[in-house]
Amino acid sequence: MKQVNFTFYSSLGFAKGIGRALLLSGIVLSANAAHAQAPISTSLVPLRNALAVPRTAPVAITFDQPLSTAAATQQALQVFSQQAGGQKAGPATVSGNVLTKTPSVAFLPGETIYVTLTTAAQSTGGQALARPQVYQFTTATTPSLGTFDGGSDLAVGLNPTSVAVGDVDGDGDLDLLTANEASSIPNAMATASVRINDGRGSFAGGQEVPVGRGPFQVVLADLDNDGDLDMLTANSADLTNQVSVRLNNGAGGFGTSYNLTGLGQNPHGLAVGDVNGDGRLDVLVAFYTDNQAATSSSVSVLLNNGTGTAPLFTASQDVAVSARPLNVALGDVDGDGDLDFVSASSKDSTASVRLNDGAGRFSGTQEVRVGVNPQTITLGDVDGDGDLDILTANYFDFRNPLGNYTSSTASVRRNDGRGNFSGTQEVALGQGARSLALGDVDGDGDLDLLATSELSNAASVRRNDGRGNFSATQEVAVGTGPYGLALGDVDGDGKLDLLTSNGKSNTVSVRLNKDKILATTTPQVLAELSIYPNPSAGAFALSYVASQPQAALLTLTDALGRRVQQQTLAVQAGANQVPVSVPGVAPGLYQLTLHLANGQRLSQKVSLLP
Repeated sequence: MKQVNFTFYSSLGFAKGIGRALLLSGIVLSANAAHAQAPISTSLVPLRNALAVPRTAPVAITFDQPLSTAAATQQALQVFSQQAGGQKAGPATVSGNVLTKTPSVAFLPGETIYVTLTTAAQSTGGQALARPQVYQFTTATTPSLGTFDGGSDLAVGLNPTSVAVGDVDGDGDLDLLTANEASSIPNAMATASVRINDGRGSFAGGQEVPVGRGPFQVVLADLDNDGDLDMLTANSADLTNQVSVRLNNGAGGFGTSYNLTGLGQNPHGLAVGDVNGDGRLDVLVAFYTDNQAATSSSVSVLLNNGTGTAPLFTASQDVAVSARPLNVALGDVDGDGDLDFVSASSKDSTASVRLNDGAGRFSGTQEVRVGVNPQTITLGDVDGDGDLDILTANYFDFRNPLGNYTSSTASVRRNDGRGNFSGTQEVALGQGARSLALGDVDGDGDLDLLATSELSNAASVRRNDGRGNFSATQEVAVGTGPYGLALGDVDGDGKLDLLTSNGKSNTVSVRLNKDKILATTTPQVLAELSIYPNPSAGAFALSYVASQPQAALLTLTDALGRRVQQQTLAVQAGANQVPVSVPGVAPGLYQLTLHLANGQRLSQKVSLLP
C-alpha cells in the first residue's frame, strides 16, 4: 500500500470528521404510532449498508430519549461477524440516549457485519423498543492495485462445489472449508473439507467432516451464539438430512452434529441471518426442485428458537419463488430494518424478491428480469447510494447453438431504495460463469465484482468505478472447473484474496492480492477518483490507483468554478489514499480535481453537509 499524507489536517481530525459525517447522515427509523412512548432509533453508526467502515469502529445507535442502563438494554445490541468469532464479544454501554457496542477484537478486512437491535432495549421509563432493527455494513480493505498472483492449489474432497472462509480455530486468520458434492462417484462418502491457515495464506490439515448426501453449499455462522463459527451444508441429494449442522468446539473441531429438514426437495442454497430480530441466527434453504415441468420452487424459513448445544429450529414458512434457485441471499432491500431475501431461477431469466414483515414472514411476487440461466445471486451496494442492488452470474444463453457457452454475463439491477429493481446492465465475464462475489479488492471504498468461469478455468475480476460500472481488469488462472468462490484476507495484509473450489480437479485455488503490475496497464493512467463518504460533513477519503509516480495538484472548486482550496502532493505508484478535511467551507456541491504533471485531470463531485 502507498499512503499519501494530505498535510492540511491530522489523522485524528479526519477520524472525527468521518464519525460526524456518519452521524449526520443517519437514517431516521420510524415506529408505529401505537407505540408513541416507546424509544425510537434516530441514527445508526456505521450507516446502514455503509462501505469501507474502519475495522475497529464501534456500533452505536442513537434514540430519541434516554435509555435504561439495565443489562437487558445493553444486551439488546448484538453484532455478528461472518468470518471471525460469530457473535462479537465486547462491552456494550449506555450513555444518555446512545447505545454502543465495542467489539473486543477488530473486524476482518472486507467482511460483511450484521447488527441486531432487539426489542429488549428500553427507555428510562421502562418502554421497550416497538420493533427490532437488523442491518449490515462492510469493513474497509487496504488500498491496492487489486490484481492477483501467486498462491497455491491444495487438495480437498471430491467435486467441491462451494468454498467458504472463516476463522474456525480462533487464531485470528481465515481457514477454508469446502462442500464436496461427489455426485459422480458411486457410494462416495459426502464430506466437508476443513483446511487450517498458518497465518500466511498457506493451508494444511486433513479434516473431513461427514455430512449429508450431495453437499452443494457450505456456509459458516454462529448458530448457538457462543462466539465461534459453526458449519452448515445444503445436501442436494438428501431427502431427510437436508441441512447438516456441525457445531464448532471453538478450536475448529466440528463434533456436535444434527440435521435440519425444510419443506421442499433437493436443497442447494443456504443463507443465514436474523430474520425476526430476536438476536439468534435463522436459516433459509433454497430448493432446486427436480420436476422438469415445475414453474416454481421454494425457499424454506427455519427459525432459531433457542441457544445451547443443539439450537432448536422450526420450519415456519415455505415461500414460493421462481423455478430452480441454486442459492439465496439475505439483505434489507427496502430499508425498513429487517432482512429480505432474493433468489434467482436457473431455469429462466428472473430473480425473485420477497420482503420481510419484520417477524420473519416473507411475501411478495416481484420478479426482476436478469440474464439467462443465473447460477448465483448476491446483494451489495455497488453504486454507493446506500441501498442494496442485485447481481446475478448468468452461465449461458440456452437459446444459443449447442455447445456455445461464450455469453456469460453478470446482471446488475439497481435498487431505488424501496426494494424495486430495474436496469439492463450486463457485465461480460469468462465462459461458464458459476459463482459471483462482491468485495473491495482494490481498497478504494466500493464493491468490485469477481466471478468463476467454469469453462475457461479462470476467475474474472471486474473493478468498480464507484458508480456501479465495471471494467475488465484481469482473468486469474485457477484450477480445472472452478465452481465456488470466496473472498477474504488469508495472508493478513489487509487486502482481499480470492479462493475458488475446482470441481474437476478436486482442489481449491488460493490466489493472493499482490499488487501485480499487469502487462496491459497503460503508463501514466490513474483510476478514477473515489470519495467516501459522499456526502460528508467536511471530512472524507480520496482514493485512486496510479501505475507510475508523478507530481500532482489537488484543488477544490465551487459551483461557479472558484478555487476554494488546493494542495500539492506526490502520486505514488500503486494505490493512493488521501484523507481530506475542509472545515469552514460552506455546505454545497463542489468539484475535487487532481491535476497531473502530464496534463491529465481527474475530477469527482463532492457534496458537503452543514
